[in-house]
Amino acid sequence: MLIRSVNASLSKLADGIELIDGDTQLLPGIKTVAAPGHTPGHMAVSITSHGRELLYIGDAILHPVHMEHPEWNAIVDVIPEEAEASL
Repeated sequence: MLIRSVNASLSKLADGIELIDGDTQLLPGIKTVAAPGHTPGHMAVSITSHGRELLYIGDAILHPVHMEHPEWNAIVDVIPEEAEASL
């Protein structure tokens, strides 16, 4: 159901979408970082400026306890082993 909904929504934007895969430099200081496991193709975004980095992980971590215990996978992690390795 979710895939059907996403495909219907994104198909309207198809001409303006460029698909990327894994580690991709988007702009100077902004790149995607492969973070598989939560969902297939999940990526984080790294933003670097003045020698500091912010890593935006989206919804890959659902609760702060997962940072201390990455082996405690969320029920929504599609590939739990890869989700743990991505942390």
